[in-house]
Amino acid sequence: MRRTAPERLAEANRLEAIRLKVRRHTAFGEDNLAAIDAQIDTLRGLPYDPAEDDDEEDTTHVEMAISDVEQWIAGESDESPSESWMPLVKESS
Repeated sequence: MRRTAPERLAEANRLEAIRLKVRRHTAFGEDNLAAIDAQIDTLRGLPYDPAEDDDEEDTTHVEMAISDVEQWIAGESDESPSESWMPLVKESS
């Protein structure tokens, strides 16, 4: 079942809450924060402009993150975007 506007807004807020706790880069150097920012924008109905990304690998990483959000919005995935980032959340010191 398609996610409602309040569900999408709540998920965007959860992503914002964990954004700076997630490792900045993947093991391959891709920008996780750019991917999360794109997910937040997608949840809020804002467009993604791949021309803003200089690195082709980052663009692919971001586009995959957007695809994950779109699948969640469409109800095709049970795991929320914020849940998928939890393994990369750094422990606070």
